[in-house]
Amino acid sequence: MKEDHLQITLPADKRYLSLIGAFVQELCGTIPRFPPAASYNVELALNEAVVNVITHAYHDDPKGKIQITFLVKPDSLEIQIRDWGRSFDASTVPTPDLDEPHESGYGVYLIRQLMDRASYQPRTADGNLVTLVKRLS
Repeated sequence: MKEDHLQITLPADKRYLSLIGAFVQELCGTIPRFPPAASYNVELALNEAVVNVITHAYHDDPKGKIQITFLVKPDSLEIQIRDWGRSFDASTVPTPDLDEPHESGYGVYLIRQLMDRASYQPRTADGNLVTLVKRLS
């Protein structure tokens, strides 16, 4: 299997979440050995990451841009989410207390649980970068 590189750039607007979800489902459906349940996990993790960018990096300002790069590799799907908004210190995000339910605050936790690897690099040479990786079975 050769490596594919796909990239989309969208406004920082929650209206485009369903488009991102449809793109992920279609893309995952083209990858051999990619289980359907894993594609749902990828979609949910990506949605959480994009919502965090929209809400926290851009403060719901749709003038911001989000660039999503999909790297389909022989052994994994890597997704890079780049933004040029406000950065944050990922190490300060606490693990939510699952015994004390809240309406929000689960995004980073869900991303870490659903993906095989998740990282955040603030203020790179070209914006902030979230990288999500899901290994192929």
